[in-house]
Formats: sequence, C-alpha cells, structure tokens
Amino acid sequence: MKHTLLTATLVLTLFPALAPAGTVKLPEDKPAATVSIPDSWEPEKSEDGILAESSDNVATIYLEVVADEKQMDSVIEESLKWLFATGLLISRPLA
Repeated sequence: MKHTLLTATLVLTLFPALAPAGTVKLPEDKPAATVSIPDSWEPEKSEDGILAESSDNVATIYLEVVADEKQMDSVIEESLKWLFATGLLISRPLA
C-alpha cells in the first residue's frame, strides 16, 4: 500500500500536465497539505477527507489528515478493511 500511495503522489506531483486539475486543501479551513487532482477524477469530499477515482477506474486515492500516530493506525486499519472488501488481492506481503 505504501508503494501505491507513493506512486500516486509521484504521478500527481511529477506529471500535473496530464489533465486539468483542481487544488484540494486538507483540511479545507486550515490546510496541512494541498494536492492537485485531475478534474476528471471528480474528487468527493467526505467528513474526514477526499476520495477521487480515475475516469477509467484504474486508480483510487483517498486523502485524510490525521492528528497523531494512534489515529493514523486506525485510519490505515479501516482503509485496509475497505480495500479487502472491494476484492483487493495482494500478491506479496506488505513490507
């Protein structure tokens, strides 16, 4: 999962010209981070973050700002549950 998040971050950072993009602020009121997401991904705001999926449904990103390590562990656990519920298969152990 770390590699997927890193890859998504690098692609969005290094190749912003791939598609017109909007800037998303996390959190919106006092941003800790800003990210450019292609408009075609139609980013959706939730109570806790931003969800965006590529128009071809090949890539999905979810961005959330957490307060501390304990909250991060909880968010990672919930994210993995969601991924496995979608049928995600991991062909090698997470390192």
